[in-house]
Amino acid sequence: MFDPIAEFGGKQMKSFSCKDVIPGCTTTFEGQTEEEILHKVIDHAKVDHKLTDISDDVLKLVRAKIRELE
Repeated sequence: MFDPIAEFGGKQMKSFSCKDVIPGCTTTFEGQTEEEILHKVIDHAKVDHKLTDISDDVLKLVRAKIRELE
């Protein structure tokens, strides 16, 4: 059985689903840290959603929806 904590040096992996903020988007992200996921989400928002300015409010929504993987 895959153990993400053992696999990644004791760090619990995190995930984010874009659909939690942008209904209909099926893109998901995984990373070891919130910052890693945020960088991926910002790139995705710029490229796929054509958002050129990501507000602090949007970043707060994203942060609130980042979950620990089980």
